[in-house]
Amino acid sequence: MSPRRVNKHVWLFLILLSSIKVYAQEVESLKPLYTDRPGQSINPYTVGDKALQIQGGYGFFREKSSLADIDLHNVDVNTKFGITDRFEFSVLFQASSLLVDRKSFLFPSDVEEDPENGLSTFSFAVRGTIMKGEGLKPAIGLEATYLATGTPGEELDNSNGRFILTLQNQLLERLSFTGNVVYYTNDRTEFTANLGFALTEELGVFAEYWPIFEARFDGESGLRFLDAYMNTGVFWQLGDNFMVDMAGGFRAFAPEYIDDSAESFYFQVGLTKRFWL
Repeated sequence: MSPRRVNKHVWLFLILLSSIKVYAQEVESLKPLYTDRPGQSINPYTVGDKALQIQGGYGFFREKSSLADIDLHNVDVNTKFGITDRFEFSVLFQASSLLVDRKSFLFPSDVEEDPENGLSTFSFAVRGTIMKGEGLKPAIGLEATYLATGTPGEELDNSNGRFILTLQNQLLERLSFTGNVVYYTNDRTEFTANLGFALTEELGVFAEYWPIFEARFDGESGLRFLDAYMNTGVFWQLGDNFMVDMAGGFRAFAPEYIDDSAESFYFQVGLTKRFWL
């Protein structure tokens, strides 16, 4: 075989190898991006060893009742730092704009009817992955949070602790369940149940139920149902380190709520971006 013909075959072989490599890169699975968006449930996993993750977005809540009409706009940014593969800490800031149109003397009279704008929430949290999931074995995590809230633009004078036990289980190849038990040190308890379904590797949807209780463990009161939310949404992972999301839902009031005719809904949109340090 002539040298020219050998060189020709070598070049064809190299081109074939490079095309196989490119194809392998294109079909390589996306790396998991563990974010708490959208919805209320958090997952048991951290952002990753030596990772910086920023997740945030915009939310709108509207409630109309015979007592008052309430419009609430929120913008939040949650910055997470991965210390190890199983441990992270995070800092969250939320700014809000609250507008209340008071219609009844039963509604608190000290609420301003002009928009109130400014910082409304600050939190510092640590999260650890207790057990990683594999097959039907669930992943389990625990988060502890210092939470300070207040009327937008005023002092954050309402502070308490929050503890979240989180569990996640891969029920089927494309179907997963995430559940949270949330306890606040001001005697409030919440639960979440979240079902997520992967339409494709990049695109998924979820549905979530979020009931809220007053918890007084004094042997008499126990748990008293206060409220509940239903929401659903979609998330789209664009590459290994970026995701966008959108969700919406409504508030389902407890039976003893003073205005059974009240209607409400909320909407949120946001993103998650991860950086490796």
